[in-house]
Amino acid sequence: MAISTKSHPPIICCFRAAASLCDNSLPPAGTTHRTLWNERRKRWEVYPLVLTTLREQCPPSMPVVVRGAYLPEDTLGQCIRRQHRYVVLLSYRMKEQQAIDTLLHEWAHALAWNYAIEELGKRDDLDEDEFQRLAHDEVWGCSFSRVYRAYRELCAVM
Repeated sequence: MAISTKSHPPIICCFRAAASLCDNSLPPAGTTHRTLWNERRKRWEVYPLVLTTLREQCPPSMPVVVRGAYLPEDTLGQCIRRQHRYVVLLSYRMKEQQAIDTLLHEWAHALAWNYAIEELGKRDDLDEDEFQRLAHDEVWGCSFSRVYRAYRELCAVM
């Protein structure tokens, strides 16, 4: 059996929304997007608790790294599978509740990631809309339910 040496880009599941939901103002001159993300996150009270809760109650098969990033205006978040971890990118433009909602969505992708998603991402004939539809299947729905229940339980005790 021949083994393909063709490399594929990382498989990315995106969470898209209307750009009007975000703060689309440009960061001050000389400020990086990462700095802006870190400054906003310092003021958030619930987000760190949600992230800790997800790490403890809904651990995926590999560690998850969460970062703020400059993403297209219609993209709030992405989940990318790397060799030994998942990387969740959240748009630096979001307010706290938007970041929490997007984190829950992307965390469910990390939980639901499976061989089928890997194989879908390698297909050259699959368009983006079809991939997104298949990436939000019943397995993802069950994972999102688990993540959302952990979040609601956290909210109940706060």
